[in-house]
Amino acid sequence: MVISYCEEEEISQFTRHLDVKSENIKIIDVTIISECSESKPIVIPHNMLYTYNSTATKSSERTQPELNFIRWLIKYLEYAKLNSLPQHFSKNNHVTIFLNSRSIKSEQMARSLDDTVQSAMENRFGCLLRPPNLMSYYHDSNALRSFVSGELHPSQIRYYKNLGEWIDNLDASKIFDGLVPVCYGSSFIIRSIDLSQRPEEFDGFLQAMLSDYKKHEYRELVEFVKRSFAALFSHRLSEENALKLRKYATEITTGGASYSGALIHRRAAHPWHRFFRGDTLEIREIDYSKIRLTLVISHCNENMSWMNEYFNGLDMQDVTIISKCNEEVTGNPFAGAEIVRLPNVGRCDHSHATWMLNMKEEDAAGNHIVLFIKASRLLYQLNMAYIPVRDVIRIALGHGFACESVPTGRKSHYYRTEFLKTVAIEVHRGVHVASQYPNMEAWLDDMEITLPSPFTPVCFGGNFAAKASQIFPRKYLWQKMVENLGRGDSIEEGHFVERAWAGILSYPLNSNETAVLNSMPVVDGRRDGEWLSLQATCA
Repeated sequence: MVISYCEEEEISQFTRHLDVKSENIKIIDVTIISECSESKPIVIPHNMLYTYNSTATKSSERTQPELNFIRWLIKYLEYAKLNSLPQHFSKNNHVTIFLNSRSIKSEQMARSLDDTVQSAMENRFGCLLRPPNLMSYYHDSNALRSFVSGELHPSQIRYYKNLGEWIDNLDASKIFDGLVPVCYGSSFIIRSIDLSQRPEEFDGFLQAMLSDYKKHEYRELVEFVKRSFAALFSHRLSEENALKLRKYATEITTGGASYSGALIHRRAAHPWHRFFRGDTLEIREIDYSKIRLTLVISHCNENMSWMNEYFNGLDMQDVTIISKCNEEVTGNPFAGAEIVRLPNVGRCDHSHATWMLNMKEEDAAGNHIVLFIKASRLLYQLNMAYIPVRDVIRIALGHGFACESVPTGRKSHYYRTEFLKTVAIEVHRGVHVASQYPNMEAWLDDMEITLPSPFTPVCFGGNFAAKASQIFPRKYLWQKMVENLGRGDSIEEGHFVERAWAGILSYPLNSNETAVLNSMPVVDGRRDGEWLSLQATCA
């Protein structure tokens, strides 16, 4: 077992996960690799120290689990070439388990070690995390190649336009052909004998990955590596099984999103569960040609070429690009788009509210849908996934509002309003963002916003659609919101607005919808200011 972790409390996640292992699984040795700097000590729990043959190493700087695993594998393959590995590595029943602390935290999505080992024994590779709800482990390679990680730090350079260009640069195109598996979370199991007997099959690719990262050292390469492990180590999918999977799938996630290329099957989704995650109770056929579509894009410095494929086939009658960072607008697929320059305050929420404030009354028609989209595809919130844009439009027609990112697993689109009001965020991603408000309830009172009760829909990510007829009557609110968000760039008020959009713009729940939420077996999510959603007690 190879464990990559940083925070001391994360190790307890591993020991809890080991507790559920089968009696048929015997762990021989454990290597713990610290992702943190030398100044931080490595703590090996007593039960792990005395139960297994444990060793520990640490890096001189903060590293990524994927890179730690690559370095370990390269060293392993060196020993394999010299025939100096311990004997058990060449046995058919031996596997190597790679555990990334961040994925273990997603306990509700984690498979048992039994199941993951079984996958490794059959396929050479097993992924610890299940795919997000309704998504397949297998991805269409052409769509997968379009993946880009989204926003980069201003000091970083994008060396590859997408995953496909990186794959070609590594001369690994033959591995990424047809349908390929992708393991998110970077916690996985490999059958050891395959590595021991054919080290040359993997060593070249791993060396090239590590060399490329050392040359460029930027975060996107880690995202590329994460999406390549399963394809590199797994058996190739047979043509017969690939055809079956394509026939079973109803959609393929496209547009450079987090799960680009994932096959999706939606027919089996129970309507109540769809509604729980933000969909409508009934799905109706939509004639998209009869809908007026307006697109509002919040831009900083991103390349927008991914939108060309994402909005393919939809007639955007009006497009406004609100750009805030004094950067060139690149990759714009909309020739007639209006470009508006604004100060860099309030992030995408300020951009959305500004457009709403300037909307004209004659545009508030019932068939007019306004899509508010960030130029970035980065979705950093955990356990969230993008849905196809046509579904976003359909849901907005039914609810008055629709979110482009929906919860996966057991989490719901709906929150208990009384808990939601207690949200307070002092620090966000290492930046102090605290405002004058003690919590979200005080901000709501100041803005004169009344959220629905007892349940409020919440949209994360800043990408959503709304009926124009839901936007125009609230002009008074958009004026206050624009002024409120002008305090700075990354501010707590923005997090309040993000959590309020859906509650403000959605139709109130009808009696049938409220009854569905009350009838579902749920528990309340964590009340720590981040996830307050309802959670289903069964998948």
